[in-house]
Amino acid sequence: MRMKKIFIVVIALLLVFCCFNLQAQTTKGARQASGEATQKGDIHAVIVGVSKYASYPSLKYADKDALAFYNLLLSNAFGADSNRVVLLLNEQATQNRIDEALSNLIYFVKEGDRVFIHFSGHGGVEGLTTSKRGFLLTHETSETNLRLTSYRIDDLNAIVGELATANKAHVYLVMDACHAGKVDEAKGKLSPVNEYIGG
Repeated sequence: MRMKKIFIVVIALLLVFCCFNLQAQTTKGARQASGEATQKGDIHAVIVGVSKYASYPSLKYADKDALAFYNLLLSNAFGADSNRVVLLLNEQATQNRIDEALSNLIYFVKEGDRVFIHFSGHGGVEGLTTSKRGFLLTHETSETNLRLTSYRIDDLNAIVGELATANKAHVYLVMDACHAGKVDEAKGKLSPVNEYIGG
């Protein structure tokens, strides 16, 4: 139930953001809070929702939340092109496919584009090192080999940093997972118009 409530809050925040953009587009000379002109770039997204795991307890709403977020981006409110939005649910959400989808953003995202990265599912922290590295658990994540069978938050931080600084994109992270707070390095690299919403 916690995930469902958090996701409802996230949707509400995004709708407010969308309404703000629509108002800015219809108001002569309107600017965003950051002082930048109204965004006219493309929308790109990688949306992951894992409710069914091979080795971990199932979740009730993670895949449904991800699908709802996907439908929101493709709705008239956002108008995203489905060719630029990757949706990975349950068995599709493997380490390799998540890595490929996120890495591809670097090649296709242009300056001024908006990038939405959404993850709903289990998160984890490995206990092998004192750094306690964080992970997003993929469908096939093994309880005995977290490091090699899940997606490292360090890698996510690197992708977000590249998109925000080199590509000069507007990045929005929507994370609903345990230990999502490990996405701390990425938050430091986001520009003022970028957002992190953690669960």
